[in-house]
Amino acid sequence: MACSIGACGFEVECEAEVAHASGPSISIPVATDSAVERDITLEDMVSFRDVHEPRQSPNGRWVAFLVRQAFRSCDCYRVALYVVASEGRDRPQKLIEQSTITHLQWAPDGESVTFLSSDKGSTQIWRLDLKTRRASEVLAQSPKEASASTQAVPKSQSPGDAKILDYVWAPNGENIALVVDPPIDPSQAAVAARDGFRYDESTMGARDLIAGDWAVAKRSTQLWLYNIRAKRQHLVWTTSHRWLSRIEALSWSPSGKSLAFFYSGADGGEADEMALVDAGSLSISVQGTAGGDIRSPESVAWSHDERAIAYLSSSVRSAYVLYIRSLIDQSVRKISDRIRPGALPWLHWDSDRHTLLFLSNGIANDRRTTGLYSLSEGGGEETRLTALTEKVEDCGVVSKAQMACVRQGVSTAPTPALINTDNGTARSIAEVNPEFKSIRLQPVRELHWKNAYGDETSGFLILPRRASAEGRVPLVLIGYNFSGEFVTRASGNLTTYPAQALARDGIAVLLFNPPRYEDWEGPDFARGSRAFGYGPLSSMQAIISLLNAEGLIDPNHVGMMGHSLSGFWAQLAITQTNLLSVVELHNGGTLSEPGMYWEAGMKQIREAQEEIMGGPPYGDTYKNYQSVAFSLNANRIRAPILMEYDAEEALAALEYYAALQHYHVPVDFFVYPNDGHVTSRPEHQLISSQRNLDWFEFWLLGRENDASLKADQYAHWRNLKVLADQKAK
Repeated sequence: MACSIGACGFEVECEAEVAHASGPSISIPVATDSAVERDITLEDMVSFRDVHEPRQSPNGRWVAFLVRQAFRSCDCYRVALYVVASEGRDRPQKLIEQSTITHLQWAPDGESVTFLSSDKGSTQIWRLDLKTRRASEVLAQSPKEASASTQAVPKSQSPGDAKILDYVWAPNGENIALVVDPPIDPSQAAVAARDGFRYDESTMGARDLIAGDWAVAKRSTQLWLYNIRAKRQHLVWTTSHRWLSRIEALSWSPSGKSLAFFYSGADGGEADEMALVDAGSLSISVQGTAGGDIRSPESVAWSHDERAIAYLSSSVRSAYVLYIRSLIDQSVRKISDRIRPGALPWLHWDSDRHTLLFLSNGIANDRRTTGLYSLSEGGGEETRLTALTEKVEDCGVVSKAQMACVRQGVSTAPTPALINTDNGTARSIAEVNPEFKSIRLQPVRELHWKNAYGDETSGFLILPRRASAEGRVPLVLIGYNFSGEFVTRASGNLTTYPAQALARDGIAVLLFNPPRYEDWEGPDFARGSRAFGYGPLSSMQAIISLLNAEGLIDPNHVGMMGHSLSGFWAQLAITQTNLLSVVELHNGGTLSEPGMYWEAGMKQIREAQEEIMGGPPYGDTYKNYQSVAFSLNANRIRAPILMEYDAEEALAALEYYAALQHYHVPVDFFVYPNDGHVTSRPEHQLISSQRNLDWFEFWLLGRENDASLKADQYAHWRNLKVLADQKAK
């Protein structure tokens, strides 16, 4: 099959030629105007193509982006690198496909793209030439002996020997900055296993004991510079040995002469430290504390004259502050503490207009769909640029008042798009999931309300189309962190919560966010219990009352799916109210459990729990745990509970599972091996989604789906129903 010349002016292969040699491969079908609609399936949700990291080329002619898709046939993911003309008139062309591709960037010359991949072993930087279509390792080009500016480096050591965590090109193309996770000498682990080792709660955790990572206390993170022309590597910084030591937010000055980076301090405090590297002399200038954690490489921006740096700094509880630091006199100005950038902080400094651009899902305590805002570098009121009905995130570099981002809506699938930074207008340039044009989705409506404390709350209601004809319907609540993404399953992180399938079958679904709160320091149970428990619970009570008053839902048939933190809200609701009639917990809860205080084995976890619970589960503050801990209040529970946990978190969940068993609470407990806090394996996603669908339809609709094929499941659940009926008397 012959190659063709793409609209971008470089040679591209047909998709059949770049398909994975054996096994499934990503292929974006041609969009059609099919008039035949069909209902969504769980398989549609699992195989949905995610769009990541759209990045505009330096000359602005095309956009590269990543597409990630799950495949049940191999229980795996594939990631493809696509490129499309900025005009968006032609179909996107696939350049390469692997199991892992991340950190997509254009080389400054615009003739190649680079990315991180671990397909050939350790995670390394790969460079794909757009004309020859050849990919090669950047650091495997006969590098000269590594040198160091601040410390001695073994001759055998180089970034090519380790896992690369992050990298950034200098704008002038002369250097690449690298964050590296160096390998631990196996002899250190051998000595620890032979002689024993002193447990250090600041650098280790219980999971390290389970995994047998005896030398984890020796782990650190390194910053390297790689000179492209000389092919020489320089080690310029190494973090101290501590838990989650890290180097974040590499940011080159516009000239490429200086590099800013942020690192975890030696004292183990919450705030990161900031430093500068002179690319010529490799000298280090420590700037001081950043005032919090720096969470993203895109959350730092230089002024054009290189005299100042702006950055978004977050506390452990995600209250962000926008600072500007002068590199002349080291002064620091707080510009705003109202920005809520969400999971992917992004910042750009338009020095010509004296404004800062940033992404935020609302301002202060008001929640809105994530979008682009502007703010004067002197402070003042934030201005929304993109439409409130669209979510814009995962943005790249701004060039000529334009940037590439992911654009989507609650009923519109995500696409790579170009955003005008002057006025916020957005233009999609490729369809990645054209099949969804013929899939019938239930309507999604954004809601805003206040709880009993007067706190603003928001959510997205999916109401079955036939709800108006049938009257009141059951309701399932799902939390949390919804900021306007396309709704099939609940969100990209809630991979086993089939929101649209529940609504398809006649159950209303509310994806709700907890109210925001003011941050605090030190142990404070009054503030902690409201922020993490009673505030969200009050919001749940308020919206159920409002939807009941509208005649939309049956308040006696309300369930909740609680993942992670929202699992604690579900636990609080069924131990302290009769709000819910059925619950699912997925790696959720444990926040207030006495056992959690020691189970993680980490000082940082204990300190965080003390801030929320007012102190440890000993002495005078034990009463706080008695008032809200799930395991200590299990005698009050009447609602049936489905528990779903990965193998590691199941150990912590056993604390309250034992209490549920003791009090004969109807419970079904499933463990998913070799998975994580967010369920990632495609087969687990499908199986858990079906199990959740069956669970809520059994309890809320009295329905048994494919009962003849699930005889054991429904026999067990019928026994649980007998037990639930007995406890309800």
